[in-house]
Amino acid sequence: MAKTWGVSFCWLLTGDGDGNKKEGPSHVVDIPLVGDAVAAGAPIVPYDQVESTIPVPRKMLRSTDPGRLLAVRVAGDSMEPVLRKGDIVVVDRSKCSLRELRGKIVVARVDDGIVVKYLDFDPRAGHTHVSLASHNARKYHAIIRSAKEVEEAVVGKVVLVIGEIK
Repeated sequence: MAKTWGVSFCWLLTGDGDGNKKEGPSHVVDIPLVGDAVAAGAPIVPYDQVESTIPVPRKMLRSTDPGRLLAVRVAGDSMEPVLRKGDIVVVDRSKCSLRELRGKIVVARVDDGIVVKYLDFDPRAGHTHVSLASHNARKYHAIIRSAKEVEEAVVGKVVLVIGEIK
């Protein structure tokens, strides 16, 4: 769309800057979009195929290393209204401790699938077990796993959501 109208992608997306000037490639990061969605509900099976790339203005990514990013579509309703089916989440795959991820939305491998959930420590087990919880907790139960298992299963932290306003 930006190319068609002869305006910068950043201006079109954020309204910042001069829309009449095209920006160089250094202002936009192309993030690989993995073809399979992450489940906001029951785990789904991933196929790890890059479907396309999503151009994102670099300034929207803060200090995140663009080489550590990937984008995936959300499937299901367990994270509504925060994340909706069809939203695209940008995931930072940089290594973080579970303490750093506490209260954040993460993408994790669970039971041969991938889910997007809030990460927290299970209050019944202290810091030995972790809860991967849905926003829609009345409909979906939290997934409880050992801290070690979750640490190995976390793909990354969600750093950006791209979706429709509904």
